[in-house]
Amino acid sequence: ALSHALVRPEVPFFKAVDSQYGQYVEGAIDLLCTDPGSDEALVIDYKTGDAGLTLDEIYARHEMQANFYAWVMMNQGYKRVTCTFVCVEQDRGDGQPVSVSYNFDNLTPPRMT
Repeated sequence: ALSHALVRPEVPFFKAVDSQYGQYVEGAIDLLCTDPGSDEALVIDYKTGDAGLTLDEIYARHEMQANFYAWVMMNQGYKRVTCTFVCVEQDRGDGQPVSVSYNFDNLTPPRMT
């Protein structure tokens, strides 16, 4: 995250949608990392409640949210988005938290189904 020029916490978003659940979605990205003039974004989301889950279970659990965040960011003009979920309750064995990442671009676009 610190390799990016712009590191912003709690970045709000609001997006109009046509859904059976409502006409818009809103929320906040825990940490958004970008660089001026770049079409890449790093989205970091901190998670609790994943203690005891395997990496595969963590990956499956947050896949829908990763697709949603990437969809929001790509609708803002970003061409490549990495979404990383940091599981603060799990240690990967070296004192650092477990994390899972998802990468999106024009070849691997977010799925909103």
